Amino acid sequence: MNSLRPIDSYLTEEMARRSGHAKLVICDQVRHVLADRFATSLRAIVLTGSLARDEATFIPGASGVKLLGDADFFIVFQDRSPLPPASLALARAKEAEANVQAAGVEASISFAMVYGGYFKRLPHHISAYELGSNGLVIWGEQEILSLIPSFGAAAISLEDAWRLLANRIIEQFEMMSGERYQSDKRHELLQYRAAKLYLDMATSYLVFTGNYRPTYQAREEALRLASGSASAASSAPFSLVDFASRVSECTRFKMSGAPMACSAQELIESALFHSRLLWVWELQHLSRRPDVSDPAELMALWMGRQTMRARIRGLASLLRRAGWSERAHYGIRWLRLSRRASPRYWVYRGAAELLFSLGESSQAGVNETAPLTRDWKHAARLLPVTGLDSLGEGPAEWRSLARAVASNYHRFLESTSA
Repeated sequence: MNSLRPIDSYLTEEMARRSGHAKLVICDQVRHVLADRFATSLRAIVLTGSLARDEATFIPGASGVKLLGDADFFIVFQDRSPLPPASLALARAKEAEANVQAAGVEASISFAMVYGGYFKRLPHHISAYELGSNGLVIWGEQEILSLIPSFGAAAISLEDAWRLLANRIIEQFEMMSGERYQSDKRHELLQYRAAKLYLDMATSYLVFTGNYRPTYQAREEALRLASGSASAASSAPFSLVDFASRVSECTRFKMSGAPMACSAQELIESALFHSRLLWVWELQHLSRRPDVSDPAELMALWMGRQTMRARIRGLASLLRRAGWSERAHYGIRWLRLSRRASPRYWVYRGAAELLFSLGESSQAGVNETAPLTRDWKHAARLLPVTGLDSLGEGPAEWRSLARAVASNYHRFLESTSA
C-alpha cells in the first residue's frame, strides 16, 4: 500500500499568502517597467514557468522573501514594431528586479522579447505544452496564447524529454563545480538545484511512459499512482517507490520552501544515481536498442540516428553564436564533428562523461562526488569550445570539465532548440 501523502497537505496558509503576495509584486513591477516604456508597441506580457503555475519556491530573504529560480516572462511585440536589443531587455529586467527588491521580494527576472509568430512556430515540446496550459497573460491581449498549436500530452517529443534530463544534469554539475559547493554543502541553492533535477527527471520519465502532467503536483500524484502498479514497476529503470518518494519530498520543498529531511549532499548523490539509470533507459528507447546497456555505446547509437538536416542546423546555430576568433580557431573541427552529430549532442556527451565517471567512482568505493581520474582533456576536445588551458590532469579536474560543459551549454544551446 502506498503511504505517500498528497502534496497539498504540506502547504500552509502563511506560505501560500506570502507566495501570492510576492507573485503580485513581481507582476506589478514588470507591468510598470514595460508598459510605461513600450505601451504603443506591446501586444502582451506573459508570465510562464513555475511562478505562473503557483509552484515557485520562496524562502525567507534578507528583506522579505526570496524566489529560488527565475521569474520568466515573454514580452510580445506588435509585428511592425522593432524588437528591443538584448541589452535593453536585460536593463529593463534589472530595473524590475530592483523595484521588486525595494518592495521586499528578491527575484531574478528574465525577459524574452518575441513576436506573436514565435508562439505559432512552437514545436511539440514540454515547454510549449506547459505554456499553453498554464501561461498567464498579465497585460495586453488575453488570447495571445491561443496562437500556440494545439496538441495533446501524448504528442510531446521524447527527444525533448531526454534533452530536459541532459540540461538539468549539466546545471547540477555546474553547481557542484563551484566554490560554494565545496565550502557550504547545505546551501539552499544546492538543495534547490538537486530538487529541480529530481522534478525534471520525473517530467522526463512521465513523458516516456505516456503519463505526463503539466504541473509538479499532478506529476507527483502520477508517480505515486505508478509506484503502486506492478506493470509500471517492472518496466521502470529504478525502484519506482524510492524514486516517487524522492520526487514527493522535492515537490514539497519546491512548493513550500520547507527544509528537506536529507542533506543537500545526500540528495545530490541520490539524484545522480537515478539520473544515470534514467539516462541509459531513455537512450535505449530512443535508439531502439534495449539490449545495449553501455552508456557510451548508446550515446554513439543515438548520435548516429541524427539527421543531416539536424546536424547542419546545429552547426549553423553554433556559427551564429560564436565569435569571429572562435570560428577561425575551431571552424574546421566543428565541421568534422558535425559530420557525426550536432554541437548539442557533443555537449551532452561531455555531460555523460561526467555523469558516468561519478558512477564508476561510487562502484569502486570512492565518494560519489569524487570521480575517478579520466582523460578530461580528451572529453573537453569534443566540446565546441574546449577551454583546455584550464584543464589539468588530476581527479579534481572534473570540475574544470564541468564548467566547460556548462559554458558551452549556456552560450550555444540554452537559447535555441537546434
